[in-house]
Amino acid sequence: MLYKMKINLNQKLINLIEYYNLINASFLLSNSPLNRTHESKTFTSSGTKLEKLNKLKKKIQLIKNCDLKKNATNLVFGDGNIDSKIMIIGEGPGANEDAEGKPFVGRAGKLLDKMLSAIKLNRTKVYISNVVNYRPPANRKPTELEIERYLH
Repeated sequence: MLYKMKINLNQKLINLIEYYNLINASFLLSNSPLNRTHESKTFTSSGTKLEKLNKLKKKIQLIKNCDLKKNATNLVFGDGNIDSKIMIIGEGPGANEDAEGKPFVGRAGKLLDKMLSAIKLNRTKVYISNVVNYRPPANRKPTELEIERYLH
């Protein structure tokens, strides 16, 4: 019985790795942290975490000449507990997320909710956001240039 459970667990892990490769999420599987030290200059304002997030949200809303923003309905910023030690970052909003203005509310969101529930978590115990905050046209992957723009 234990052997069969190991095989099922290994297959699930293999499926997860294949999924990450499919969505080109190699940075998620990297052993080295992302270097974002250059950002600290733009995000060192005083205030609470909520005030800082609101300031960042306003800064993103003011972005000009962005094709993602032009084609999107809503800004999809974040959802959940801002004081959580767990942050889930998606690639970019889909159609459902764009319509509601919240991350992970479509099919992927339902799957995420089930995964969180399986480990005794829910959206009130994690913080959820995306690499880019506006929906790419036709649900395509965000380009490297678009991702870079939202990192600054």
